[in-house]
Amino acid sequence: MLRSVLPFDSDLVAACGRFEQGHLLLNPLTAYVARAGVVASSWATDHVFPNPPRSLEVGGVGSEPEPPFFIIRDQTCDVQKLNIPFIHASPVFNGSKHFKAGEIQRIRSRTQFLYYYAVTAPNLKNYLTNAQTAEQERKSDPDDWAWLVDLRIQIPLDKGVLVGRDVISAFASREDQIEFGQELGHRADRPALPTVVDDEMIPALERAVIDAEESLRGVQFRVITDSISNPTKLELVLITPHTGIDAETIRALIGDVVESVGNDIGVPCSVRSCGTDREVCAADYRDSNRIDINLEQHTEGQ
Repeated sequence: MLRSVLPFDSDLVAACGRFEQGHLLLNPLTAYVARAGVVASSWATDHVFPNPPRSLEVGGVGSEPEPPFFIIRDQTCDVQKLNIPFIHASPVFNGSKHFKAGEIQRIRSRTQFLYYYAVTAPNLKNYLTNAQTAEQERKSDPDDWAWLVDLRIQIPLDKGVLVGRDVISAFASREDQIEFGQELGHRADRPALPTVVDDEMIPALERAVIDAEESLRGVQFRVITDSISNPTKLELVLITPHTGIDAETIRALIGDVVESVGNDIGVPCSVRSCGTDREVCAADYRDSNRIDINLEQHTEGQ
């Protein structure tokens, strides 16, 4: 059992004080990748590596080298707290080897492959060894590397891994670093929604938002369901305080979309429109979950 406060030596205390969320660790996981078969093989079986090997090799997944960087996910205050013995890190890989330029751009604009996140620091290749550089250059233009975080994976690391390492920022500006933290916070705060809402309703609403353009700016979408695992009915609540358009007009814009989704999934779906959240009864507001649709994200990606 871990003690509540570990006997950190002065080097470790100093190292924890230098690192922050969004900092990179260079080559920290050779031993972890060799031993953590579940983690390594699950990353390998994604479409990034369509033909993964059955066995893992030390220092890499088959012929594909382990990601040269891992990024710290924990909030900076937790990285620096002495009573928390671990940090969590996600792999950062060269996406230019696996994605076309248009796909990279959509990842950067957060309109496709939302489980990847593009870092913005320039010249990260300067930290690689000659062998690593040669491996990366095998399949991509060294002048156009796009380093991507795989947000689906996080590996716990003893904070001792920080000792003796240089601080490498993954981002070109403090603003970019803060946005990364906000993205992680948003993912951690995602509500529990039925699969059909994630897979069917949200994509349909995203398309409706794009088609309607300015008409849906400022609308808050909330969904009420009778079951997370096996819903028999869904109600979409539209709260429209700052749209400049009456609630019924907006309900008409969305109604056909929601009805079509209901027909596709075999679950009755209805729409209710409200001018303000005060028009939603307390019980319904408590039992509903907000659906976040980033209008800027979807209009910029066209």
